[in-house]
Amino acid sequence: MPPAKTGNGPENDPHISNSPTPGVGPDTRNTTRNPTSTANIELLTSTVMDTMSAESYLVTKMLCQKDQPYSLTHLLSILFHITQMTASIPLPVTTAIRAVAFILKKHIQLVERITAAIKPPLESIQNASEHLQNSIQQTGESLTSTTDKVAYPQPGATLFPPNTSNSDIMKKLKDALSNIHNNSTPPGSVKSVHALHNGGIIIELESESLALGYVTLLVELS
Repeated sequence: MPPAKTGNGPENDPHISNSPTPGVGPDTRNTTRNPTSTANIELLTSTVMDTMSAESYLVTKMLCQKDQPYSLTHLLSILFHITQMTASIPLPVTTAIRAVAFILKKHIQLVERITAAIKPPLESIQNASEHLQNSIQQTGESLTSTTDKVAYPQPGATLFPPNTSNSDIMKKLKDALSNIHNNSTPPGSVKSVHALHNGGIIIELESESLALGYVTLLVELS
C-alpha cells in the first residue's frame, strides 16, 4: 500500500494556528485577552466627557426631545434615533445599538408593570395612614376638651375653698361625674353633700358601686 499523501492545506501547516482571531469589545469567554475596561473607555478623549457635555451634544444633534427629562423612555427613543443619523454607520454598530435599545425597552415595560401593580396598595396604605392621623388628632382634641371641662385645682390649692356652699360642692361634683361618665362607669349621681367644720366633706352617692367607682376620682381631685 502506498504511503498516505501529505496535503499542503493550512490544517497541515504546524506554523498556522487554528485559534479564532480575537474580536473587539468586552470579552465574554474564558480567554487570556485583556480588553479595555469601561472606566478606561470613559477616559478616552471625546467631545462627550460628562453628563453636561452629553446633554449638550444630544441637543446639538437634535436627538433629544426639547425640555423633556432624560427618563428611560426618552433615552430609549434617542437610541433608536441614533441608528438613523446617517447611512454610513456600519451595520454591526446600528445592530448593537438596536439590541441595547430593545433590552432597555423590556426593562422599561417591566418597571411599568411593577409600578402599576404596587400603586393601589401604596395608595391604600397612604389613605389608612391619613385616616389614622386624623383619628389620633380628633382623639387628642376630644381629650383636651374633656380635661378643660373638669375644674381641677391648681397646685397647692383645693377644689372646694372654705365657705363653699353645699349646693356649689354638689354642682361641681355632678359636673365632674358627668364629664367622665361613659359606658363602663356605673349609673347614678351624687345624692347629698355635707361640709364639715374641719374642712372635710361627706358625700353620699346613689349606690355603693357608684361610691367605689368614684373614690379614685375624688382622691385625684383633692
